[in-house]
Amino acid sequence: MTFDKFIQTYLGKSVDYDHIAGVQCVDLVDQYLKDIFGITGVYVRGARDFYNKFNTYPALVSAFYCISNTPSLVTQPGDIVIWGGGTYGHCGIANYGGTVSAFDTYEENTYGRHEPVKLVHHTYAGKSGADYCNPVLGVLRPKEKYQSILFPTTEYKVVDNTGKTVGKLTFNK
Repeated sequence: MTFDKFIQTYLGKSVDYDHIAGVQCVDLVDQYLKDIFGITGVYVRGARDFYNKFNTYPALVSAFYCISNTPSLVTQPGDIVIWGGGTYGHCGIANYGGTVSAFDTYEENTYGRHEPVKLVHHTYAGKSGADYCNPVLGVLRPKEKYQSILFPTTEYKVVDNTGKTVGKLTFNK
């Protein structure tokens, strides 16, 4: 499953992956791990454990880099963003267009009311209503071997006005 297909499948829906405690932010990430990376059995007490206990999960270590939040961090699409505040932290999946000051994530349970998957705008150190779990601890970034699965290259034939193929264009998302 590609990144875009995953988002199309779950956007606007409520994901209760483990059927424990209703719809939680971790449920969406667990579904993402299963659907794209084939990873199951990563049980965390709270979202921040994805970051704080990263090295205790061999499946995560084999598929992701754990990158700390720094002033130069820029999220990349497909990153799992992890916040450390609140009781359990928070997590979401980064979308396209991250910068050093802001980023968007697909997430659920944004305000603790079991809300379905939606796109939410964040800042790294802001205190907006959606950022009550600040600070951002860091991201889990998919390793190179998964990039072609998440974001496959799309190739198009270039044809002239007679229908003859005269070249190709290749796009990476």
